[in-house]
This record gives sequence, C-alpha cells and structure tokens, in this order.
Amino acid sequence: MSGVLVLVVVGLWTVIGRWAWKNFLRPRVAAERRRWVGLAVAVAWLVLPVADEILGAYQFRRLCAEIPPTRYYGPIAVGPGAFFDEEGKRRWSTSDEFARIRLATDEWEQLWAWRTEEVRIARWPIIVFEARRLRIERATGRLVSESYFRGSGGGWLSRHRRRPDWRDINATQTVRIQTMKTAFGSTPP
Repeated sequence: MSGVLVLVVVGLWTVIGRWAWKNFLRPRVAAERRRWVGLAVAVAWLVLPVADEILGAYQFRRLCAEIPPTRYYGPIAVGPGAFFDEEGKRRWSTSDEFARIRLATDEWEQLWAWRTEEVRIARWPIIVFEARRLRIERATGRLVSESYFRGSGGGWLSRHRRRPDWRDINATQTVRIQTMKTAFGSTPP
C-alpha cells in the first residue's frame, strides 16, 4: 500500500513539474536548447527533493561501517535462579529459550542497570546519531558491557513527513537490530 502511495506522490510531482515546464519555463528557453534544459530541469525537479537522502546513504553506510565493537568487561557471578541452576549450568540452550525465561521473570532487569548516551555525529547531508548503551551490574556498579548503534531519520523529506523529532525514526530500530545481530549473532530477545 505504501508503494502505491509513493507512486501516486511521484506521479503527481511529475505532473506538476511538467505543467510548470510547459507554462513557465519552456516559453523562455531558446528552441535549440530546450531539450537539454528540459532534461536538466526534469532531473533537478525529481532528484533535488531527495538529494540529501541519496548523499546521506553513502555517509550513513560509511559511518555504520565504523561502529565501535561491543565490548564485554568480564563475566559476573549471577548465582542460582531463573537463568542458572545450583551447579552453575545454564537453564537454556537456544536464544528462544533464553527469551522465554527472560520474559517470564524480572530477574534479568534486577541484575542490570542501563545507561544510554546519545551523540549527534553528523549534521549534513542527513542527521546521524550514535547511541552508546552501557550495561552496569546493579550489585557492584561495575560496567559489564558497552554497545553502540547509529541511526538516522533520513533527509529533510523523511523527517518532515512525520513528527520533526530527529530521533523519531523507524530506521533506528532496523539499524539497532542489525547492530545487535552483528554483535550477538542473533536478534535480541
């Protein structure tokens, strides 16, 4: 459905551009240059509204390739409970089983404190932010892991068709999941 909407919007934008060309620009351009000027105007009319998205895609890809790795600062003693038995053996063998245990109990949330720091790392052609997430052991206050993800709300057209908050983006969720898959080898529970 959204694809059809995009086609309708692009088609309407093209019709408006053609109308502006025929009624305002074409009569003012010499006949021998109309073809080249018309082509330049058409390309500019269709590409300029999303030029920052196009340029930003290259920048975003480069910045995502430079994401710092997830760092682990050693194991912590958890003790017996929902995740480990009295002998210290895991009570799960797959990430799905771990997710079920985690959702069934609040022990996981009692183990960790979370802190997220967000920094804007690029302003042009698109705004890109980096979030550094720290997992801290509640009992000792010791840093256990730090992970990073980067996200963007896209160009001006993407940001302004929804709420203007630059962090309000669907792409962040995708980037975050892709980063977590890279770091942990599976989608987070």
